[in-house]
Amino acid sequence: KYGFIHKIFSFRGLLEAQSDKMEVIVIFLGVLELMKMGQIEIAQQNIFDDIMITFIGNGIAEFDEIVVLN
Repeated sequence: KYGFIHKIFSFRGLLEAQSDKMEVIVIFLGVLELMKMGQIEIAQQNIFDDIMITFIGNGIAEFDEIVVLN
């Protein structure tokens, strides 16, 4: 759902709302899975810069059932 609301967002911003390590790990794995599925693109301008995530959402009708980021 987060990607539908925020088409471009930072990885750091996404993690700021998480309260414990387990949530951070789950979000990280979700981002990796979405990237593998071609649903997001990630970019980083320079080393140690924030990672920017762009939500593409190629043909996911049942996105809510696949992953919920927020």
